[in-house]
Amino acid sequence: MKNRILIIDGPNVALKYIALKSKINVEVSILKQIAFFYQKFKPDEVYICWEGENSRKPRQNILKEYKANRHKISNQRNAMKKANNMDMGDIEQQITLFKTKLFKNLPIHQLFINNLEADDVIANLTRIHNEDNIIIISADADFYQLLSDNVIIYNHLKKNYVTLKDISKEIANPFNFIWQKAIVGDKSDNIDGIKGLGIKTFQKIFVDHLHKEEKWKPNLIKEILIKNGKEEFINDILKNFRVIQLFIPLHALASLEVKAFCEANGKYKFDNEEIIKYFKTFNNFDFTKNNLKLILIPFAEFMVRKTFGRK
Repeated sequence: MKNRILIIDGPNVALKYIALKSKINVEVSILKQIAFFYQKFKPDEVYICWEGENSRKPRQNILKEYKANRHKISNQRNAMKKANNMDMGDIEQQITLFKTKLFKNLPIHQLFINNLEADDVIANLTRIHNEDNIIIISADADFYQLLSDNVIIYNHLKKNYVTLKDISKEIANPFNFIWQKAIVGDKSDNIDGIKGLGIKTFQKIFVDHLHKEEKWKPNLIKEILIKNGKEEFINDILKNFRVIQLFIPLHALASLEVKAFCEANGKYKFDNEEIIKYFKTFNNFDFTKNNLKLILIPFAEFMVRKTFGRK
C-alpha cells in the first residue's frame, strides 16, 4: 500500500502567520495550522522544508538578477514587513524559533540543506517518494512542474487543491509550465521574460503544442521563437529555464544529502512535556489543558498510526 507523504513549504506557510504577528500569537496559530494538516490528511510521513544557507547562490550564478529584488526576503515577506513594521532580522528570528524550538519537539522531519532552496528540497523529496502519494502544502505555483498522478498541491491560502487534471486544461505536461514562466517572466523572482509577451500571446504562439503531453525540448522553443521574430531572446529564455526548473544539475550533491537525510531519519521524536513547557512561556496565551489538547490530539493520533499502522 502506498504511503501518504505530507510535504510542507515551511517559509510559505510560516510567513502567513508572521504577517499577523501584531494580532495573533504566531506560535500557537501556526501549530494549530500544522495540527489541522495532520488531522485533514492523516499522513504516514511529514516533512517541513526550509531554506538552506546560500540557497540562492547556484541560481544567482546562472542569473545574477534572480531574486535580487527581494533583498534576502521575498516579495511576500516585503509586503508583510510593511504591514507589521518587521525587518528581515525579526522575520528570520521568528522562523529560527519555529525550526529550533516549536517544531523540534513534534513528529515532523525538518529539512534544510545548504545551497538548496525549500522548493528544491521538496522537489527532491517527490523523487525519493516517487512511489507514494504526495501532498505539497504551498501557495507557490512553481510546484506545478512537480504535479503528477501521485503528486498534488494543497493551497493553504485559497484552501483548494491543484491537481494534474486542473493544470492540464492550460498545458498538458506540467513540466512545460517552466517554459511559460521562462518566456513570460516571473516578477516575484525578478526574472524578465520577453517584453510585451504575456500569457495570452504565449498561449497563442504555442497553441499547437499546449495540449500535447510531451516535454518541450529547447529546439522546439528556438523554432517557435524564431518563427515569431523573437530569436534575439533565445539565450535569455534558455537561461531563465535553467533557473526556474527544480532539480537543476548544480544541486546533484545536495540532492544526495536529501536522500541521506531520509534514510537516516526514520524515527520521530514527540515530546509532550517539552511542548507543554514551551507553551507555558507565552504570557499572552490563555494556557489551559483543553486548549493544548486541541493541538496535541492530531499529533498523538499520528503517533498511534505510526506505531500500530494506518487506519
